[in-house]
Amino acid sequence: MSTSSFSEQNFDPDSPTTCEECMGLAQSYENLALFLGFSQARAYEIGNNRYDACVNQVDKYHAAIQG
Repeated sequence: MSTSSFSEQNFDPDSPTTCEECMGLAQSYENLALFLGFSQARAYEIGNNRYDACVNQVDKYHAAIQG
């Protein structure tokens, strides 16, 4: 099983590159979950999970561009 490493060339240019952008994305996910009828607690969890995943990608992006 091969593991692909993160590189700038496979980074989606439309993806967030700052924590602030991740916060906005997480808020959008939370609002969408509320709109779809999820409870406030579940909607917050969905947004929080998306934020964590986003920040992880942002960290990988910055590590890749710094070498």
